[in-house]
Amino acid sequence: MTSSVPPSPLIAKTRTLRSERAMVVIGVIAVVSSMMLWWANNLYRSSYPNHVALSDNLQQARRFIAQAIIFQGKHLAGEPVTAGEALAALDNAALKVQDCLDGRSALQGVAAAPPTGQMLVLLQSYREGLARLDRTVRNLLVAKENVEALRIQQLKEFHETEHIADAVETEQALQLAAVIVRQQREQRVGWACWLVFLLGSFFLLLRATRIEAAQTQQEQLMHALLESTTDAVFVKDRAGRYLLCNEAAQRVIGKTASELIGRTDQDAFPAEIAEQLMARDREIMESGTVSNHEEQIVTLSGESLVFLVAKGVIRDREGQVTGLYGISRDVTKERRDQEQLQRHRVLLQRTSRLAKVGGWEFDPHTGLGSWTEECARIHDLEPTASMSVEQGLSYYHGEHRVAIEQAVRDAVELGRPYNLELELISAKGVCKWVRTQCEPLMDEEGRVRYVYGDLQDITERKEAEASLQRSDLALREAQRLAEIGSWQWDVASGQHTWSDEVYRIYGRDQSLPPAEYPEVRQYFTLESWRGLSEEVERCLRQGGAYVYDAEVVRPDGGRRWITVRGEAVRGENGAVECLRGTFQDITERKQMEETLRASEVRYRTLFEQSMDAIAIMDGFPPQIRYVNPAFVELFGYTEIEMRAMGGGDVWRLVHPEDLAMVQERVRERMDGRVSALRYEFRIVRKDGKIRWVEATGIRADRGGQAVRRSIRPSIATSRPGKRRRRSRKNCLPN
Repeated sequence: MTSSVPPSPLIAKTRTLRSERAMVVIGVIAVVSSMMLWWANNLYRSSYPNHVALSDNLQQARRFIAQAIIFQGKHLAGEPVTAGEALAALDNAALKVQDCLDGRSALQGVAAAPPTGQMLVLLQSYREGLARLDRTVRNLLVAKENVEALRIQQLKEFHETEHIADAVETEQALQLAAVIVRQQREQRVGWACWLVFLLGSFFLLLRATRIEAAQTQQEQLMHALLESTTDAVFVKDRAGRYLLCNEAAQRVIGKTASELIGRTDQDAFPAEIAEQLMARDREIMESGTVSNHEEQIVTLSGESLVFLVAKGVIRDREGQVTGLYGISRDVTKERRDQEQLQRHRVLLQRTSRLAKVGGWEFDPHTGLGSWTEECARIHDLEPTASMSVEQGLSYYHGEHRVAIEQAVRDAVELGRPYNLELELISAKGVCKWVRTQCEPLMDEEGRVRYVYGDLQDITERKEAEASLQRSDLALREAQRLAEIGSWQWDVASGQHTWSDEVYRIYGRDQSLPPAEYPEVRQYFTLESWRGLSEEVERCLRQGGAYVYDAEVVRPDGGRRWITVRGEAVRGENGAVECLRGTFQDITERKQMEETLRASEVRYRTLFEQSMDAIAIMDGFPPQIRYVNPAFVELFGYTEIEMRAMGGGDVWRLVHPEDLAMVQERVRERMDGRVSALRYEFRIVRKDGKIRWVEATGIRADRGGQAVRRSIRPSIATSRPGKRRRRSRKNCLPN
């Protein structure tokens, strides 16, 4: 057994050294302390626990969101990734966002506080965006139809959440800048205060010699007390050197008193631990207060220990701090037990919260029991609310009440477990679906001693199933009304998927599986299949997309025209793994196109073969667009020469004396004041000859918009001269 060094020689030696070096040591300590204070102040400002904790939670939330999208993509691609992993990542992201809002920190030794003001608004908006993304991801994981729309919606919501997260980080940077500005102002005040403290230290040193005797007595008393306790007790001077330590402290450090006296923590502990201990000691000596805290240290032998420490300063007669004392109690085992218990409790709570599963138990003899916080939450009750069998059954009604009562009765009387999905009405009147399981605990005689079970909230799953059914019905109806069917071909497995509308378009019995490629060629004409198969083969080789109009021949002989749209989906290795697309019935459009084409042929034939000179014009001055052969023969110009007339050149075809009248008639027709006119005027042929003609002009509309287009369906040589002059004066509007 070792014993502490007697204090008297040490105290005498310390006093001698103190009297000789007091002024120098205090001066050096003041300068070094001021530098350390400046460094510590800057280090603190650079950390800013609130901002660090918020940034850490936000970054983790964003990583979890990205992880969920990746897991979901892998799951949908058929990789060995479960949907639960993607959902768990989303739930973790939601927890991190909630930690941001609650001001919780996951970093060791970093405190945080709930956000306020604009930061709170942004985080709430981010939580709402994450909730929308969560719903979309869940829908996409279970969706079998309209997957592309859900992917687009998911990408949009993902970008919205990222945009809000960027706004949060921007707001955080602005708040951090404001804190820096404020602390820079406070730093100037701190410098002034430290200068006062430095000057005061020199004045206090002058009084140190007056209290030497009292300090000696105090140190001797302290040594006497140290020897009577089993706690580790030590005393240090202001420089951190050990002045004394009892036997318990020596056992902890692993050195004798002679090896410790006059040395610092740097000689007793690893460098990192020693720096932490010395920094804490300096803070206590500078504050002059008693500190009760925990310290975790690692000894030179590598053993990690936790101590409950009480530290206080030692003062001289003048009240000046000359060192500090410490009393440490080893609580390593207690803390480890507490930490393990806390980890298990937190793990259970988080697991219950994530899985929405609560546990319950009851005594079948008394009907009394208890449940976990999550179980109470599912019932919308306070976590501390009492629980009994009768109370638990009261939240079920109708057939669900009958089912759970019978199951509980069988569990108590027969020891029979159960697993049921039931509907309950919570204390707040909310209708929820739950999955409840029970496992009776039997004694040696086969009697039920206790009943245990769990309760899981499956409302979201039930609602998702119902929503999926509604969405599927809506999609089927929309495809039926629009005559659009969707299809997908998994190239790797050869599996084909058709919607109901594809079956209808092909006229195939829906009880049969989809026709595989190239078996589907039986539904197309030879020419259509040749073109369509070329597009499909190209898409399989090169990727991309295609659109093709094809003619379908049904088994009953009916024919339909469809527009086939397809696109290739590549895997992670770049190879085409899937083709997907749509069919649209365009039979009516094709029939209309054929009718329009036939009508156009008939119209062009009449236009070209008409014996009347016909021209189509638009604009003012009019621009000739089309002329028939009779019009070319009447004026003597070629069609190319007439269509090249622009900028008023067309007016040279009109006799100068009739030009004003003709221009007025054309303007009336183009402006819509008169829809049709009939009048006579003279024209000037290319060879210079003048002829009288009768013109009929009609204003037509095209595409729902008025276009100034003139049609002259009846331009013929006029009657004798007297009639000509009379017709010039009396234009006949039609």
